[in-house]
Amino acid sequence: MEETILKKILEALSDLKEGQKEIKAEVTGISKKLDIVYNHTANLTEEAQLLKAGVKEIKEIKAEVEEIKRNLSTVETVTANNYLDVSNLKAVFRK
Repeated sequence: MEETILKKILEALSDLKEGQKEIKAEVTGISKKLDIVYNHTANLTEEAQLLKAGVKEIKEIKAEVEEIKRNLSTVETVTANNYLDVSNLKAVFRK
């Protein structure tokens, strides 16, 4: 009878050890996956910072283009006025 109890205890202990091995394997797998997620998160954070810098640069370029457009519009207006002045001067000298 004591041998049967001892045998059952040893079997239970063996089952517990096997279960512990399985749990350790699962924890190791989860840990590896967590490391992968951490690395992906770090990469995404770095890419997000690069995108923000790119967006900032695009906004700066857009502002410069808008300024060039305004300046070009001013040049066109001044040029048109100059052509009008030249035309008026020619008309005066032809008389």
